[in-house]
Amino acid sequence: MLKLDGFIVHNLIAVGGAAASYWLNIHLGLGPLIASGLVGVPAGHILKPEQAKLAYAAVFVGMTAGDAGWLTVLMASILLCAIYTLTREWCVGVGGRLGTLAACSVIIAVLVFG
Repeated sequence: MLKLDGFIVHNLIAVGGAAASYWLNIHLGLGPLIASGLVGVPAGHILKPEQAKLAYAAVFVGMTAGDAGWLTVLMASILLCAIYTLTREWCVGVGGRLGTLAACSVIIAVLVFG
Protein backbone atom coordinates (compact mmCIF):
# COMPACT_ATOMS: atom_id res chain seq x y z
CA MET A 1 0.00 0.00 0.00
CA LEU A 2 1.22 3.48 -0.82
CA LYS A 3 1.85 5.78 2.12
CA LEU A 4 0.69 9.40 2.15
CA ASP A 5 4.20 10.77 1.63
CA GLY A 6 4.63 8.45 -1.36
CA PHE A 7 1.32 9.63 -2.79
CA ILE A 8 2.43 13.25 -2.46
CA VAL A 9 5.70 12.47 -4.25
CA HIS A 10 3.78 10.67 -6.98
CA ASN A 11 1.46 13.67 -7.40
CA LEU A 12 4.47 15.98 -7.70
CA ILE A 13 5.95 13.68 -10.35
CA ALA A 14 2.67 13.55 -12.27
CA VAL A 15 2.08 17.30 -12.12
CA GLY A 16 5.72 18.04 -12.95
CA GLY A 17 5.82 15.69 -15.92
CA ALA A 18 2.53 16.94 -17.35
CA ALA A 19 3.35 20.61 -16.77
CA ALA A 20 6.84 20.32 -18.26
CA SER A 21 5.67 18.54 -21.40
CA TYR A 22 2.68 20.89 -21.80
CA TRP A 23 4.95 23.93 -21.46
CA LEU A 24 7.46 22.54 -23.97
CA ASN A 25 4.66 21.49 -26.31
CA ILE A 26 2.47 24.61 -26.25
CA HIS A 27 4.50 27.54 -24.96
CA LEU A 28 7.84 26.73 -26.59
CA GLY A 29 6.11 25.30 -29.66
CA LEU A 30 8.23 22.14 -29.80
CA GLY A 31 5.25 19.91 -30.50
CA PRO A 32 3.96 16.95 -28.54
CA LEU A 33 6.49 14.34 -29.68
CA ILE A 34 9.63 16.33 -28.95
CA ALA A 35 8.18 17.58 -25.66
CA SER A 36 7.35 14.01 -24.72
CA GLY A 37 10.88 12.85 -25.43
CA LEU A 38 12.54 15.75 -23.64
CA VAL A 39 10.61 14.98 -20.45
CA GLY A 40 10.07 11.22 -20.66
CA VAL A 41 13.59 10.06 -21.49
CA PRO A 42 15.35 11.88 -18.63
CA ALA A 43 12.59 10.79 -16.23
CA GLY A 44 13.21 7.20 -17.27
CA HIS A 45 16.89 7.50 -16.44
CA ILE A 46 16.63 9.54 -13.24
CA LEU A 47 13.57 8.21 -11.41
CA LYS A 48 12.85 4.81 -9.89
CA PRO A 49 11.00 2.46 -12.31
CA GLU A 50 7.55 2.93 -10.77
CA GLN A 51 8.01 6.71 -10.66
CA ALA A 52 9.31 6.76 -14.23
CA LYS A 53 6.17 4.99 -15.47
CA LEU A 54 4.01 7.59 -13.78
CA ALA A 55 6.13 10.43 -15.17
CA TYR A 56 5.86 9.00 -18.65
CA ALA A 57 2.10 8.63 -18.31
CA ALA A 58 1.96 12.27 -17.19
CA VAL A 59 3.88 13.26 -20.32
CA PHE A 60 0.89 12.01 -22.31
CA VAL A 61 -1.31 14.42 -20.37
CA GLY A 62 1.03 17.24 -21.36
CA MET A 63 0.62 16.32 -25.01
CA THR A 64 -2.95 17.64 -24.99
CA ALA A 65 -4.01 20.53 -27.18
CA GLY A 66 -3.37 24.10 -26.06
CA ASP A 67 -7.11 24.72 -25.78
CA ALA A 68 -7.17 22.56 -22.66
CA GLY A 69 -5.41 25.15 -20.50
CA TRP A 70 -3.29 24.86 -17.38
CA LEU A 71 -6.16 24.05 -14.99
CA THR A 72 -7.20 21.08 -17.09
CA VAL A 73 -3.62 19.81 -17.32
CA LEU A 74 -3.18 20.20 -13.55
CA MET A 75 -6.42 18.42 -12.70
CA ALA A 76 -5.83 15.70 -15.29
CA SER A 77 -2.37 14.98 -13.89
CA ILE A 78 -3.68 14.74 -10.33
CA LEU A 79 -6.49 12.49 -11.52
CA LEU A 80 -3.96 10.43 -13.48
CA CYS A 81 -1.92 9.90 -10.32
CA ALA A 82 -4.97 8.67 -8.43
CA ILE A 83 -6.12 6.35 -11.22
CA TYR A 84 -2.59 5.05 -11.77
CA THR A 85 -2.17 4.35 -8.06
CA LEU A 86 -5.49 2.50 -7.89
CA THR A 87 -4.96 0.44 -11.04
CA ARG A 88 -1.21 -0.18 -11.18
CA GLU A 89 -1.68 -3.91 -10.47
CA TRP A 90 -4.15 -4.28 -13.36
CA CYS A 91 -3.16 -4.99 -16.95
CA VAL A 92 0.57 -5.15 -16.17
CA GLY A 93 2.46 -5.64 -19.42
CA VAL A 94 -0.45 -4.60 -21.61
CA GLY A 95 0.59 -2.13 -24.27
CA GLY A 96 -1.07 1.28 -24.22
CA ARG A 97 -2.00 1.22 -20.55
CA LEU A 98 -0.24 4.49 -19.65
CA GLY A 99 -1.65 6.34 -22.64
CA THR A 100 -5.13 5.02 -21.93
CA LEU A 101 -4.95 6.17 -18.30
CA ALA A 102 -3.73 9.59 -19.44
CA ALA A 103 -6.45 9.89 -22.08
CA CYS A 104 -9.17 8.97 -19.57
CA SER A 105 -7.79 11.50 -17.10
CA VAL A 106 -7.78 14.27 -19.70
CA ILE A 107 -11.29 13.43 -20.91
CA ILE A 108 -12.65 13.53 -17.36
CA ALA A 109 -10.80 16.78 -16.58
CA VAL A 110 -12.11 18.42 -19.78
CA LEU A 111 -15.67 17.33 -19.02
CA VAL A 112 -15.48 18.63 -15.45
CA PHE A 113 -13.36 21.76 -15.86
CA GLY A 114 -14.11 22.63 -19.47
